[in-house]
Amino acid sequence: ALPVPPLPTEFEVASVKTSEPDLKALRRFSLSPGGRLTVSGMTMRFLLGRAFNTNNFNDQIAGIPKWADSDQFEITAEAPGLGGSGGGPQDYDALAPLLRKLLEDRFGMKYHTEQRPATAYNLAALKPKMKKADPATRTSCKNAPAPAGSPPGSRSLICQNITMDQFAERLQGMSPELQWPIINAS
Repeated sequence: ALPVPPLPTEFEVASVKTSEPDLKALRRFSLSPGGRLTVSGMTMRFLLGRAFNTNNFNDQIAGIPKWADSDQFEITAEAPGLGGSGGGPQDYDALAPLLRKLLEDRFGMKYHTEQRPATAYNLAALKPKMKKADPATRTSCKNAPAPAGSPPGSRSLICQNITMDQFAERLQGMSPELQWPIINAS
């Protein structure tokens, strides 16, 4: 077995520009399989959310300047090895530290972490249909059609060989409606 190459810690090359005001309709945030990040028309608030993997800015990120909601940016950056190969899934979790480093370098961003009271969801298993994982089976989660009769917009996620902590972490980024952290209460 070949060793897994380490993930990059910063972009090899990056271009950061302010967006033209008339480009508001052309908003885009994408990571290609080759490791190319393309951002167009996104605010600093959005970029910070991606850099810290959060949808809940008010409870988790404090001290953002007022211009972070109005000024928009275009970013083109490359980090080979970051995107999935062959059209596979791209690793947005691995992207976060690279984006933080870019914001530190280009905008002089400084940050620290601290413990604060915050609103959160508690994930608890009620009548779980769980069984002992097969150690030979890979960890995975995949989307499935919602059961018949589910409310509109419902989703099903089928996971195998995953802990409740990993499941809570996976749920966090699935929907913009889940704006608070998800904590395993089991």
